[in-house]
Amino acid sequence: MNDAENIELVMNPVTKINCHKCGEPIDVSHEKALSKVICPACHVELPVPALLGPFILFKEMGKGAMGAVYQGFDQTLKRHAAIKVMLTPYGKDPVFVEKFLREARALAALNHTHVVQVYSCGQENDQPYIVMELLFILPRKKFVNNPKIIVLIFIV
Repeated sequence: MNDAENIELVMNPVTKINCHKCGEPIDVSHEKALSKVICPACHVELPVPALLGPFILFKEMGKGAMGAVYQGFDQTLKRHAAIKVMLTPYGKDPVFVEKFLREARALAALNHTHVVQVYSCGQENDQPYIVMELLFILPRKKFVNNPKIIVLIFIV
């Protein structure tokens, strides 16, 4: 899923990455953010990241009418996170921004093992964001017919 340009997010490009398998430096200055490249040395597929403030975004996990959620890395806290980013047109509307921040506060007030933790929230380039715990869960079809697997609700 690579629709970053269609959902009007303002991200800063990354010009160079190192292959996580062989360490080969790769120039990605001419590649689209959130696309994929092949390492010329070891042929592993790599994501072309983008920057949003202190966050490195690797991959779109899902999107909705008001924004998208990305798998990312918080460079300040040095941990992986899910980063929900509101679209720029909504980010310029104080009513929508307040609703978004109210969602972040409500989620942050919850403390339960089956609810993701909110790490922080903020705004970058007129795009409010919520930084949350990143959960890796099974695809839906793997657990639909298995009553032994507890379904976790991921609020987005």
